Amino acid sequence: MSFIILKFQREQLYRQAVSIGKISLKYFAQNAQIPMLGNDDLRLNTLIREATTDEGVKYVQGIRYVVITDKNQTIIAHTNTEKIGGIFKPASEIQKSVKDSAISYFDYISPKGEHILNLYRNIEIDGKKLGEVHLGIFPWILSGAFFH
Repeated sequence: MSFIILKFQREQLYRQAVSIGKISLKYFAQNAQIPMLGNDDLRLNTLIREATTDEGVKYVQGIRYVVITDKNQTIIAHTNTEKIGGIFKPASEIQKSVKDSAISYFDYISPKGEHILNLYRNIEIDGKKLGEVHLGIFPWILSGAFFH
């Protein structure tokens, strides 16, 4: 009985993590539109840094990365500035993939062995795709329960 309750609670927490991730993703996608039109990479990186750190200290619990790419998957903004200019490569071993209207998400295991939930959506203006934003979160509730 307790196993069933635990599984139910983990599923609820997973749905909550997805919901919070969608809100964050929408924030990044909406606030990236104008800087992307103006090729303002500095503003895009500032957007990410301001939303994920406080004076250089990471304060958004569970966020592993935020990535903004152009329509060719070139990284133009990233929480790890060393990756800017590279090509964004999605995870090779996706565990669980879902498309929910404008947002898609999947689970994967990082090279460090962390279970990551990657949410992404297009950045668009008037139906024209400018790029994508990816948000990787590491909610503790992903540990073990959804990876078989």
